[in-house]
Amino acid sequence: MSQEEFARYEDMAIDGRLIYDEYPAEEYKYFSQLSRLGYKNRHEGWSKEICEDKQAEYKREYLHSKERNGRFFRQACIMQENIRRGQTTVWKINKASDPAEKLEYALQALELILCDEGLAKHNGVNLPEYTGCEYCNGVTEWSEKLGADGKEVRFEFCPVCGRMIEEVQNDNKRKDITLSADTKAHSQS
Repeated sequence: MSQEEFARYEDMAIDGRLIYDEYPAEEYKYFSQLSRLGYKNRHEGWSKEICEDKQAEYKREYLHSKERNGRFFRQACIMQENIRRGQTTVWKINKASDPAEKLEYALQALELILCDEGLAKHNGVNLPEYTGCEYCNGVTEWSEKLGADGKEVRFEFCPVCGRMIEEVQNDNKRKDITLSADTKAHSQS
């Protein structure tokens, strides 16, 4: 929603013309407060200055609440991604035959599932750092396969921007193999 459109909704809420019943919780609360504020201005004689001060206070609370909930959502996404990546590492444990390699994968899985950064490092295992989609920072989904030449190939997909990246593990070469030209144009803008 653009700033102009949001400002228009604020004016509509103050005038009592905005129906905000289906809005998310933060917007519902904010527009409800503005609606009551407009009513008090029109029917109870609250001054314009008092109403503007109250509106600024409500807006600060609204923006703080949105930022806090966005932060919690991002943390939840990271936790879900860690659990998924931990499960993928558990599959590697089952495939490995060397006990030392199994232990390394087990430490990685435990660190990811528990979201306990540093657990593997404290026990002598260095994990690669996860940064998310390099184009939009979305949480990516990935899978690993052996290529025709025997090297591990990682396919990374971002559901946010639609990017599909192929990465050859030992060569550190990354190639954008996004399927749709529309998606590629969208994510480059």
